[in-house]
Amino acid sequence: MTNNLDLFINFETVKGTVRLGDHSVIDTCGRGTVVILAKTSITHVSSVCLERVLWVPSLGFCSLLSWRAIVSLGKGFSLASCRMDMYSFKENKTEVIWGKLDGQDYVVQEEKESAKKMTYQQWHNALGHPSPDYLKSNNYSDATNLLRVPKDWQCETCITSKSIKRKPTSITYIRSDTPFELIHSDLSGKFSKTSFGKSNYYVTFIDDCTRYA
Repeated sequence: MTNNLDLFINFETVKGTVRLGDHSVIDTCGRGTVVILAKTSITHVSSVCLERVLWVPSLGFCSLLSWRAIVSLGKGFSLASCRMDMYSFKENKTEVIWGKLDGQDYVVQEEKESAKKMTYQQWHNALGHPSPDYLKSNNYSDATNLLRVPKDWQCETCITSKSIKRKPTSITYIRSDTPFELIHSDLSGKFSKTSFGKSNYYVTFIDDCTRYA
C-alpha cells in the first residue's frame, strides 16, 4: 500500500480499511497496479508488477510491501533470508526483489530514475532561443541555475533566422540615343520541326534606342 497516487498505472476506486501494527484503522480509497524497478543482489534490475496495491492517502510518506502477501499470491513466488537480507524468487529461482534490513524493516532496493541533465543547447531551445546576454540580465528567475555558455557556442537556428540576403547591386547601363547605334541580336534553333517557311532557326534584332525588333 502507498499514499502516492502517481505510482499507479491503472486504478479503481474501492473503499475499505486496513489495520496497522499499532492496531489503529485507516481508510483505503482505491487499488490498482504499481510497477517498480527492483534491484537484485547480483546488480540486475527487474521490472516488478505489483497488483492489488492499496491507495491509502493517510499512510504517510512511505510505501509498505507485505513479504507474506507475495508468497500468498499463489503464483510460485518464494522467500529466502540471509542475515541482513530478504529475497523473493520466482519458480525458476530467479531473484526479483531484494530487501535490506533497516532497523526492524526490510527495505526494498529500487533503481531510482534520475532526471537527464539538459545541455545548454536544449535549455536554449526550450526557452525560445534567447541570447546568452538576455539570460544573464536576470530576465529569467532561474537563470543562475542554468549551465554556462560553452566556448565557441553557436546556435545554427539563430544564425539562419537572423541571416540577411542582400539585393545584388544593379549594373549601370546607359541606353543608346541614336537608332541603329546598338543592336541586340539572338539566334535560336535548330528546331526539330521546321516552320511554314521551311526554316529551322530564327534570329532576332532589337534596336537599343527605339526598341524596335
